[in-house]
Amino acid sequence: NMSADRGKPPYSWGFASEACGRLQEGESCMLPLRFEGSLLSGVFQSSGRFLFSVTVSDTAGTSDTQDFTVEAKIK
Repeated sequence: NMSADRGKPPYSWGFASEACGRLQEGESCMLPLRFEGSLLSGVFQSSGRFLFSVTVSDTAGTSDTQDFTVEAKIK
């Protein structure tokens, strides 16, 4: 669950247009993720290190973007 502590709620969440960020060798950008409000959910079908950027916007028109990395291990 994503959260923001500044700005004017309610907030809008989504992936930045450059959702992959910078990839290192062996990393992937295939994201099986989606937002439901501030909840980020999804099911990975393969192992790997996934990089993505999330943007949050408030009702005053202010926004911020943060990079994230998720490592999935499928057995």
